[in-house]
Amino acid sequence: MHTPPMQTFAERWLDSSVRSNLSTVDASLVQNPVHGQVLTFAAGDRDLIDLLAVSSAGRLTVLELKASEDIHLPIQALDYWIRIAWHAQSGELEHLFPGISVDGKPPRLLLVAPAICFHPSNVSVLGYFSPDIEVERIGVNSDWHENLRVVLRLKGADRPISHRSSQ
Repeated sequence: MHTPPMQTFAERWLDSSVRSNLSTVDASLVQNPVHGQVLTFAAGDRDLIDLLAVSSAGRLTVLELKASEDIHLPIQALDYWIRIAWHAQSGELEHLFPGISVDGKPPRLLLVAPAICFHPSNVSVLGYFSPDIEVERIGVNSDWHENLRVVLRLKGADRPISHRSSQ
């Protein structure tokens, strides 16, 4: 899939903002090292994930970033999660985090985007994810490029209070 140049620029800018404000996005993550554009392999296919970080407890975390609405966000993120889980299970990622004991748990998955940019179908798709995949949607403010703040944090397929049914 071809990404338009302006969207690529915006996602790189978001990448930089998230790296600079990693503890705002998730206080458990170690600020350094955070790896961007990590090459992963699955069968004969290879791909790049946005960010790979680790918590102070050694838990790997895949961060998938979107600067604009993307209907494919959960599926793309799941693909990256599967790849990182496989590489971690194979013991291939410890060297990326020297001095940190990477634990054997499956990685966490953080979907980071401006809060107003999560596609409505993302909730439905996330509802089909295995409960073994710890996923969070982290919505940042729309002017994140000036001062990144988290304005929405939801687990899995949870809906914001304003979108929940009263039944």
